[in-house]
Amino acid sequence: TPQISNLIEENVFPTYCYTREYLNGMDLKPHKDRPSCEVSLSVNLNCDTLWDFWILAPNREKKKVLLKPGDAIMYNGITAIHWREVYEGEFCIQTFMHYVRSKGEHSLHYFDRYILSHMI
Repeated sequence: TPQISNLIEENVFPTYCYTREYLNGMDLKPHKDRPSCEVSLSVNLNCDTLWDFWILAPNREKKKVLLKPGDAIMYNGITAIHWREVYEGEFCIQTFMHYVRSKGEHSLHYFDRYILSHMI
C-alpha cells in the first residue's frame, strides 16, 4: 500500500486482492471494474505464453501492454475499459490488487467495507 501511494502521490486504502489462473481459450471481455478497483494493479506471476493486456486510453485509442512474468500494470479500473483476448497458451497466473484513494469519492470501499455493510 505505501508503494502504490508513493507511485500515485496520494494515500490509498487497500480494498481486496485475488489470484487467478487462466487456461487455454479463456478471455476477459472489455469491461470497467466496480468502485473498489479505483487503483488497480495487475501482476503477471507466471505464464507459458505471454498474454497481451488491452486498455482503452482516454483518447479512445486501444493500447496493448505485454506483461512478462514479474511485470505489472497500474490503471484506474473503474474508468478505463480493459480486456484480454483469447489466451493461446496453457496457463497464465495473475494477481490483482485493488485500492481506493483515501480521500476520494470511493474511500468507503476500503477493505470492501461498503459492499459488505450493504449485504448484511
